[in-house]
Amino acid sequence: MLARPGEGGVARSYCGSDIEVLEMPIDDSWPRDSGPIFLTRPDGTLAVADFIFNSWGERYRPYDNDAVIGRRLAEHFGVERFAAPMVLEGGGITVDGQGTLITTESCLLHPSRNPGLSKDEMTQVLKDCLGVRKVVWLISGLALEEDPDTDGHVDGVGAFVAPGRVLLHMVRDPGHPDFENLSENRRRLETTDARGCEIAVIELDLRSRPVLVGGTPIWETYINSYFANGALIVPAGGTADDEPALERLREIVPDREVVGVPCPVIGYGGGGVHCITQQVPKSGAQPG
Repeated sequence: MLARPGEGGVARSYCGSDIEVLEMPIDDSWPRDSGPIFLTRPDGTLAVADFIFNSWGERYRPYDNDAVIGRRLAEHFGVERFAAPMVLEGGGITVDGQGTLITTESCLLHPSRNPGLSKDEMTQVLKDCLGVRKVVWLISGLALEEDPDTDGHVDGVGAFVAPGRVLLHMVRDPGHPDFENLSENRRRLETTDARGCEIAVIELDLRSRPVLVGGTPIWETYINSYFANGALIVPAGGTADDEPALERLREIVPDREVVGVPCPVIGYGGGGVHCITQQVPKSGAQPG
């Protein structure tokens, strides 16, 4: 758990004694985007790919501390750091651990990210820095109304639940502002992964009704979940919509404990469960 210097005691009081709290200077609370992306070598040792963080296209200042949190965490964990020559937020990608990566054009091709790089050049950087062999480009994440900060991160609409299996957020109303883009995302996933296997798409058209926080309506998209060891931690809105979604996810990942956590306040801050976490693989674990 990351906490600002001097706030570690408060964090420990909430987390308990079995959670390590790291006091480091931070500007915001989204390590999925600002933090390093951990890599596992074939021999099980760890390294990190540290992409450039520019606060979602210079949206929020200051971000000096968040821009260097990847280096600081690499030093803390004592792992080799590879500085990636490209702006990327971790919420802008999902990977299967077997060589396939999915991202969105709406985010990575946005002029505030990498105006000097072409789509092909960004694809090559992703391959070089993350060890993937195939990049699938969806058209977009969620519309500006529901995702005003990230320009459409993929973690709001899609996630690998296993190699070759993608959970995809969908809407059924043709009048919904996301209908056309989500339908195009579905079409673009009619392809193969890095292993040459057809990608199986599992559609999820469930979402929470809006919850007012500070006068702002907050929707929970259940896709923005975190895969922990043996569990799936799911953002919940605290409404009657949650349980059908949790039950459906239990059917999709029957080998995991599916746990809903209330997230409207996190959503008010601009993200969800996936956005506010970043996994650190156990050293010695095999990639996958």
